[in-house]
Amino acid sequence: MTDKGFLRPQEIEKRSFAIITEELGGRDFPAGTAEVVKRVIHATADFDYAENLAFSPDVVSRARGPCGRARQS
Repeated sequence: MTDKGFLRPQEIEKRSFAIITEELGGRDFPAGTAEVVKRVIHATADFDYAENLAFSPDVVSRARGPCGRARQS
């Protein structure tokens, strides 16, 4: 919280993700995709994405490969 009583953006984001996690309850998502689902819900405020997003097999490892190499460059 700032000295004027406002929440910092990172505090708002943290609380938002906590609310999303709570609302999703114990839903199971394919390995590594829960973070993507939560980010999409956070960005859109649309919980329907928890039911409607579809992921290709091995999407997480495929995405991390190129992204991880790009960060090292």
